Amino acid sequence: MKYLVSTGKFNLERRNSNGKTPWIKAAAKTSIEVKKYLVELCANIHATDKHNLGAMTVAARRSDVANCKYLLEIGLSHKVLSYDRETPLHHACYCNNLDTARFLLENGLVDVNAKTKRGLTALDIAWRKLNTDLKTLLLRFGAK
Repeated sequence: MKYLVSTGKFNLERRNSNGKTPWIKAAAKTSIEVKKYLVELCANIHATDKHNLGAMTVAARRSDVANCKYLLEIGLSHKVLSYDRETPLHHACYCNNLDTARFLLENGLVDVNAKTKRGLTALDIAWRKLNTDLKTLLLRFGAK
């Protein structure tokens, strides 16, 4: 990446066909050091793709608690909803990511009973995924 930046051919705002910028793609697949470098280059940390998914949601899907912590440290909002009104907690549950769900709940970053556009809560998703550990965690935090 540093080579591309040095050639002037790297565009921080360029989007792929799904609307993802290099920042959003980095949230899913790279180390925190790469993210720090993109921040140094003034990447738009609040960018979202065409489904309104941002870096925090991507990190929640990937079960990357360290990444979630870093994103919060640099001021990224955890309150961005997808177009379907899905929170990072919904996405953590879709992907059976217990550690990420625990992190989000223990730090008070999400409403455990938030509903998607289809009326689903994180608990509904955990039930559909047959994930007993997630269901137990969500119930402990007041899921209904």
